[in-house]
Amino acid sequence: KEFDLNHQWNLYLQRVDLKDKKMPANQYREMKQTFYGACGQILMLFTNELAVLPDDQAVKQMQSMINQVGDFFIKAAGRQN
Repeated sequence: KEFDLNHQWNLYLQRVDLKDKKMPANQYREMKQTFYGACGQILMLFTNELAVLPDDQAVKQMQSMINQVGDFFIKAAGRQN
């Protein structure tokens, strides 16, 4: 179940406290398309770029990407306040 992207989509909605039934249909559709597009991009990155790196470098790059995501949301939260 963890590897089912629709399950991950629903977990994402919970994480960001959005209710699919309360969103306008076009917003829901566009957000889901964006989510799947981002998943596809990351899967391609992992398959084509990360997989060829030595394990220690791959882990370092994954940690860097995790940090970039965290930084993005910290900055985004600051803009909303």
